[in-house]
Amino acid sequence: MVLLLHWFATFVFLSSCFRVQSEVDSDSHNPYVINVRLKEGYTLSDLDGIAQESVASMHKSINLPDDVLNEMAANGIARTGNQLPNMNLWQTIELARAADHEAVLAEFEAQECVDVAEAYYANTPHPSLIRGETSSHHYHHHRNLQTKAATPDFSSNQAYLNQAPKGIDAEWAWTKPGGTGAGIKVYDIEYGWNQDHEDLGLSGVTVLTTGTPLNPFEPPRHGTAVMGEMIGTDNGSGVKGICYAADAGLAAQYTEEQRDSRAAAILLAVNDGTAGDVILLEMQTRVCFLSTGGGGRTPYGPSEWDQGVFDATATAVANGFVVVAAAGNGAVDLDQSSCSGRFNLNVRDSGAIIVGAGGATPSSYGANPREILPFSSYGTRLDAQGYGESVYTAGYGYIWQDPDNTSDRNRYYTHRFSGTSSASPIVAGAAVLMQSYAVQKLGRRLLPQEIRTIFRTTGSPQQGSGGRIGNLPSLEMAFAAIDDILAPTPAPAAPTPAPTEAPTSAPTAICFSGAATVDVLGKGEVAMEDLSIGDPVFTGFDTDTDTDTTATKKKQRTKLYEAVYAFGHVQRAEVDEFLLIYYNLNSNMPSPRPLEMSDNHLIGVWGQPHPVRASTIRVGDKLKHLQHKDGGQDYYLVTVTKVERQTRRGIYQPLTKSGYLVVNGIQVSAYATTREGSLALVDTLTRWIPEQVFFHMTLSPLRLLCLGILSSSNDYVCHAYSKDDGLIYWQAFELEVALLCNRAPWVLQVVLGILIVGVLGCCYLLEASLGPVLGSVVVMTGLCYSVARIVMVLLRSRTSKDPK
Repeated sequence: MVLLLHWFATFVFLSSCFRVQSEVDSDSHNPYVINVRLKEGYTLSDLDGIAQESVASMHKSINLPDDVLNEMAANGIARTGNQLPNMNLWQTIELARAADHEAVLAEFEAQECVDVAEAYYANTPHPSLIRGETSSHHYHHHRNLQTKAATPDFSSNQAYLNQAPKGIDAEWAWTKPGGTGAGIKVYDIEYGWNQDHEDLGLSGVTVLTTGTPLNPFEPPRHGTAVMGEMIGTDNGSGVKGICYAADAGLAAQYTEEQRDSRAAAILLAVNDGTAGDVILLEMQTRVCFLSTGGGGRTPYGPSEWDQGVFDATATAVANGFVVVAAAGNGAVDLDQSSCSGRFNLNVRDSGAIIVGAGGATPSSYGANPREILPFSSYGTRLDAQGYGESVYTAGYGYIWQDPDNTSDRNRYYTHRFSGTSSASPIVAGAAVLMQSYAVQKLGRRLLPQEIRTIFRTTGSPQQGSGGRIGNLPSLEMAFAAIDDILAPTPAPAAPTPAPTEAPTSAPTAICFSGAATVDVLGKGEVAMEDLSIGDPVFTGFDTDTDTDTTATKKKQRTKLYEAVYAFGHVQRAEVDEFLLIYYNLNSNMPSPRPLEMSDNHLIGVWGQPHPVRASTIRVGDKLKHLQHKDGGQDYYLVTVTKVERQTRRGIYQPLTKSGYLVVNGIQVSAYATTREGSLALVDTLTRWIPEQVFFHMTLSPLRLLCLGILSSSNDYVCHAYSKDDGLIYWQAFELEVALLCNRAPWVLQVVLGILIVGVLGCCYLLEASLGPVLGSVVVMTGLCYSVARIVMVLLRSRTSKDPK
């Protein structure tokens, strides 16, 4: 009798599973929406009247304020130097129930204002097989209904926690400093969770959402199982999460008001979190324009096939977030031609870590451990694998329910969570442990690229034949790779970090490398090697202005742009050593693109009255980082964390009217001083005159020439000083001083120096008081003399080198 009751309960339970699936697939509404990315300059109103009878509603896809999305893009560009999509341009069109979605899609694609249009099936199921899988090896186990109320401890059954190659070395990692995930937040993006489950501790977590969360796949077992793998509590019962000490974040990809909220959910997590946190995308989509995938399955693949999800993912990664995504359960070869290169890293790369499903130890599919499972999508785009079967975790109730209350889903546990859904949390959990370990070991969080590279180059190798899904992570190998990335900054004896030793090799480079970037008006971030005369570059903020007249005024600074009027140096083919100055953007995360400049370039350091040579920068110094802040624009102080020297190509010195510019987000001088000891007179004068002032005065005649009466009709005057041969510099003023004065007695050098500085000082004052047009007239005679003297000195210098 007990056995009959058990069979009956099992039948009722499984019937409810299939009933849920049937209800979801029913055509209660048209499940299709169309997502549109407009071209720049167009708005949602430009779509009015298109396919009017077929459209139920239209709205902005990403329900975040425009300035928040703009700030994300600005931060991402500043961190990576790569252009990012404007997420404010994405719009969602909800279709009427009877609409022909293919015809409507074609109509939107044909519009002049539309850049991208794509259909999205709003009820795409989770990348899990536990709901609809009916094979005997999945559902013919007897559920172990324990007779005691205490929840059993299943951690010994969680093979994925074990030592590699069986597991991912999670148990080993927990014994290492920082190896538990503490201080890192992991976000799960999907349909829903049981936040009251006894083993998750999610009851106080607020779900990030653009509306009212709606789970079309009730009850919310899937998200419960995913979170159990990652953050199951360490309490001696139930399951133990891979990163059990991490903070948890939840973001809903589906709402009553806005069914497709995938891209919005990703950016909600970015807006809520900190660079270096981990975002897990528990989602899949139909890919590669296929009608069926491998084995007749629905052709599900990575969700970034949809351009909106790709754009949001790229924005998240550019902002420093580690994005882990399921590969999908469609058994699709992502390298096939029908995929149009969307999963070719040489064509496009979101920066996400894509995870395939591999065989467990032991495998219920009869596969070898770490062998691709038959449902997993695969290809060169995949970065790592996790258990795609037989995963012990919270939810579902297949292995244990409370015997006194079998309807209490808060005490359900399973031993058969599967699909790329079960695989991806294993990799996400490993990424969290890598981050928390790196904070302890290196004093910083890893970059998304660093974590993906470690997954691709370490781990227990994939076994068997079949398409690529990557290696199973090994945290012991990953931690060793982290140890090799950078030596940790020595712990300071006092609150102020200890300074590093000054570089010992002789500096030779001048100004900036070709890879350094500036913000050009209308173009965004531009590398020095692509900068041109006349480009308006960001140089700083103007004085504070008030944006309102209320009692709580907010200061708003306006970005100032100044044209590059000339180049002091342009040597594109030159390869030389530059200083790389790393700095923190927040409490733990360093800049992914350090400031690259020469030792003798001038840079402002907080607390110093004038810019100093970059060679004097030490760990702990504070620099001015300029960007959006608190809804406005301002600067804030960042701390130097590391200074090193590396080889770079190109030498560039763009000149601006103010003598300043913003490079890689840091405000610096436009000038590089002479190398110490190379020009005795300059060394002498700059003991009393700040170097920034001295060189700004030195270039005053050039500014007057290029920005004054000759600039409009003789642009070649400016362009003549950006030739690749690097022969003619306006620093030739220094050359003239050196050749004329270094041979004279010391007293005469000082006298001549005072006269020269006096003349240049007059030019500087004239420029400031009379303006460029009138000032250029006044100093034209003196300028012609200076040019003639420079030419004579250069000719004499070249003649003196000719053999007689």
